[in-house]
Amino acid sequence: MNSKLAAALLLVLIVENPVLAFDTTQFKVPDSNFPIPSGAIFVAPNGNDANAGTQAAPLLTPAAAVKKAVNGSTIVVRAGVYYEVNLGTVSKKITLQAYPHEQVHFLGSKPATGWTKEQTYWRTAWTNPLASLNINCPKEVINPAYPNACLPEQVFVAGAPLAQVTTKAEVVAGKFFMDSANKVLYIGTDPTSKLVEVGTLTRGLQFYPAAAGSRVLGIGFAQYSSYWGDVLAAVNSYADNLTIDMCSFVQNAAQALKFFAKNTIVRSSVFSYNGQNGLGCNK
Repeated sequence: MNSKLAAALLLVLIVENPVLAFDTTQFKVPDSNFPIPSGAIFVAPNGNDANAGTQAAPLLTPAAAVKKAVNGSTIVVRAGVYYEVNLGTVSKKITLQAYPHEQVHFLGSKPATGWTKEQTYWRTAWTNPLASLNINCPKEVINPAYPNACLPEQVFVAGAPLAQVTTKAEVVAGKFFMDSANKVLYIGTDPTSKLVEVGTLTRGLQFYPAAAGSRVLGIGFAQYSSYWGDVLAAVNSYADNLTIDMCSFVQNAAQALKFFAKNTIVRSSVFSYNGQNGLGCNK
């Protein structure tokens, strides 16, 4: 795609070299300072899902915290870049919030490594989990200058999105080709000493009606491969009285946040570099 930028495996990447980390400076989540109630469930990059989920013994994955939560629970997430976050469907009222003044990013991608130089491009073995999606994108919604805009695949090198092409012959600097049949990913930008992130998930969170009154506070959602053939976004809600406050939604392939219920509040949040639209509603 030209500008592109269920509870399962989660990878966490915390590194010092800025070229090897998700760009938390450019895509900063609004600074937040929400109070932490007693009995909150904690998640941290140094946690373990066998832990109790306390501040002293945090869980590792947000998915484990959602599973542990009961109706009315608050989940507090410590600073970090959390890869391949899929919290699945939530059917209980929860609050999901960042620890005060810490940057928390949930990504629908994972790093790609093992690159080999071949002619003027680089390749790595890659099984594309998005290959079987029914894109079903009408020509009327596509700018002819960007014929691949409806494709859900995304590749980022050092935080910059590559444009998608559909043959290996078209791969030059700034472009990528996903050869799903042969399980190979080609990029035209040198990945040496750079983080390469590839979209793997279409969505990260979905609230069902029983989750009415839930809140998401100070969390970033990025690089989810939402797509035209699906009515859903990276984050979706069928729950009334949802609050989204001081969050960010960036570099998602199509829709970022969508709700299908009443009395939803979206406040002080950032929507940028989403391929279709940042925020949608249908009620």
